[in-house]
Amino acid sequence: MLLHHHLSTNPTSLKPEERGLRLIQLLLAGAAHVSSGNLSRADSCLHLISAMSSPSGDSMQRLSSILASSLATRLLRRRLPGLLSAVHPPRKPLKPLTFARTLPYIPFTHTATSRVLLRAIAHERNVHVVDLSAAAHSLDLWAPFLRTISRLPHGPPHLKLTCVSGDHHVLESLGTALVKEADSLDVPFRFHAVHSVLSELDLDTLRVHAGEALFFVSLFKLHELLAGEVERMNGLLLEQEAEHNSERMAERFVEGLHHYSALFDSVEAVAAMGAMGEEERREVEEMVGREIENIVACEGVERVERHEKTTKWVVRMERAGFRQGRFWGDAVEEGRRVVESWAGGFAVVVECGCLMICWHDKPLYSISAWHS
Repeated sequence: MLLHHHLSTNPTSLKPEERGLRLIQLLLAGAAHVSSGNLSRADSCLHLISAMSSPSGDSMQRLSSILASSLATRLLRRRLPGLLSAVHPPRKPLKPLTFARTLPYIPFTHTATSRVLLRAIAHERNVHVVDLSAAAHSLDLWAPFLRTISRLPHGPPHLKLTCVSGDHHVLESLGTALVKEADSLDVPFRFHAVHSVLSELDLDTLRVHAGEALFFVSLFKLHELLAGEVERMNGLLLEQEAEHNSERMAERFVEGLHHYSALFDSVEAVAAMGAMGEEERREVEEMVGREIENIVACEGVERVERHEKTTKWVVRMERAGFRQGRFWGDAVEEGRRVVESWAGGFAVVVECGCLMICWHDKPLYSISAWHS
């Protein structure tokens, strides 16, 4: 009761640093009460968080608003699912392209992916790349890649690009743009669209043929398949550098609080530079907020955001028969230049053979290369 009384002091009298600390205390207490099923105390915490947080405040206020909403959604999903569906407003489609073009995380990955693939196909004449995470921003990876291979001294290889997506529009627009780009560069190119979500992908639809040098690229996707087996392949893997796959919600919540606090701080820094408008910031935070809600509010097959740290991925991939590839100096240095040109505070480090993009000293995303 003393702790609850301390947390209940007037939030309007707090300085930003004090408010941030108070919000962390309330969020952790609220998560514990939600996890234990103590509805009354959870409600009290959520009421206080709502008074101190704001979707238009500083980074901690914005994150707290999302986390509190996720805790409330979890309570309603488990106790009053009918009420949740009745009051939940229709959601606008997400705009992942905004995240890709206003923050350095995706451009960093595109740069590293391109560099690694260029080395891997150096002596290949028939290349098949499967992009398991095709999205609107994939054009920012594959169009420059086509331009780069068109300038190779020995000429470009024949490239077949298979893109997997559950969005027909994404596949159609990607195919049209990339075929046009390849034709203008005189690159032998074939685009193969596979309309499927990753969890339902039929490997026969990839149309892999003998004699092809086969590579897979996965950005923020492979964690959705942790319950299944990993196929043998050569590929690049980008994942959140976080531990969000615990069976206990409270543990996921604590890890998420650390991870997303750093991510939201990086968003705020980019916005403060004028490189991201308020509308773009809201779009980014809405996309990340859906991810957070899945981690906190969902269980079982509905919980698809099962992020794990690099150390676990290394063990899992090696057990599946993969060997870890290396990142050469050019991939590291060019990726570092991309990241550090965005804003002070971003950094690239190499750990466990993986490239990690950090906000200050907190790794947020990691990219690794594997071959069978």
